[in-house]
Amino acid sequence: MDFFTVPTATFRVLFVLVVLSHARRRIVHFAVTEHPTQEWTLQQLREAFPWNQSPQYLLRDRDAIYGEHLVAVIEGMGIEEVLTAPRSPWQNPYVERLVGSIRRECLDHIVVWNQRSLRRILQSYFAYYEHSRTHLALAKDSPEPRAVETREQGRIVSIPQVVGLHHRYRRQAEPQPPLRFLVITPPTIASIAIGLYSLRWTRPTVKQHDPEFDDLPLTSLFGLPSAGLGGSMGGGSYRPMLQRPAFADRTLISSARFWQFGR
Repeated sequence: MDFFTVPTATFRVLFVLVVLSHARRRIVHFAVTEHPTQEWTLQQLREAFPWNQSPQYLLRDRDAIYGEHLVAVIEGMGIEEVLTAPRSPWQNPYVERLVGSIRRECLDHIVVWNQRSLRRILQSYFAYYEHSRTHLALAKDSPEPRAVETREQGRIVSIPQVVGLHHRYRRQAEPQPPLRFLVITPPTIASIAIGLYSLRWTRPTVKQHDPEFDDLPLTSLFGLPSAGLGGSMGGGSYRPMLQRPAFADRTLISSARFWQFGR
């Protein structure tokens, strides 16, 4: 348990109380105030360890802000108090490291306006600290254990945290592509039907593998005029193509392409 101070943009000083569990580096409790008193500190200690959830030891420094009644409250809760030497913050290394991480990774990059702003920022950072931030002492795990994610679970995505100062990386499955349906409207069906009906008159009546048409040019097979050839071309004869109706000229090009694809 320890206090640290945070200056604001309005030239005020806020006090933050942090209670840290040494087992998994978990934040047990924190509180923010502008005027810390002995009664306020005792109340925060009761809120940190309610319903017989008190630890065996409580490590703290000799700050006068705790007051002289703190010893009686700690003994009443069944906690053994451990005091550090005067002016020896290195004897409480875990909480001092936490305070340094809060300053370097969060407060040094954010302007604090008031008590409400600082409380909201610390809540966001402590959520990142407990669920996403890795610790070497915990084998690169977070205070709240995280499951190991394999490559088969999907691609890696980045989730911003602490107003974008930090990110959480996790694997997420690829989203399923949306179903696509072919919508055919009545005008489309009508245009296709007209195209099919008109194109049936434009098909040449030429049989396959007919030696009679082997020596004919390509223009004669489709009824196109050929200069100087007349009705008989190359000594053979051919069957003229039927005359298509007038409305066939207004058929959509897409319908004609559809018929050619179907053939």
